[in-house]
Amino acid sequence: MAKNKKANRKAIAKKMVKVQTKPSQSASVGHYAFILGVLLAILAGFLIADSTSPLGKVVSLVLIILGLLIGFINITGEETHKFLVAAIALLLAGTLNLGVGRLGYDPIDMLGITFRAIFSYIRSFVAPAALIVALKVVKDLAERQ
Repeated sequence: MAKNKKANRKAIAKKMVKVQTKPSQSASVGHYAFILGVLLAILAGFLIADSTSPLGKVVSLVLIILGLLIGFINITGEETHKFLVAAIALLLAGTLNLGVGRLGYDPIDMLGITFRAIFSYIRSFVAPAALIVALKVVKDLAERQ
């Protein structure tokens, strides 16, 4: 009888490990949305330096939607604090003044303009996700009271 219980426990443990290691459909969608958002932000930063142009606004809107998707689907309870710290770091890096002219045409100015655009698009992507995750944390804290 003891052997039978041990065998049952091992079988249940194996099933639990299989269930935990298999990514869910929504986690996989969130994972791809995150990768797509980061790549789109970097690519747009190189190609569309002015995020206030009509095309830049469309890209920003797509990044905002992807950020909301990430916030709702991809970030779980265990990842919230790490994600919020990373989001704060990215948002603060986006406010960095690169000390370059807006209309400079030498390579240093162009590099600064490109980085400024990349950070602008990353802010458009990360801020909505951070907002949703932060609101989830506040809701969880309020429910504990």
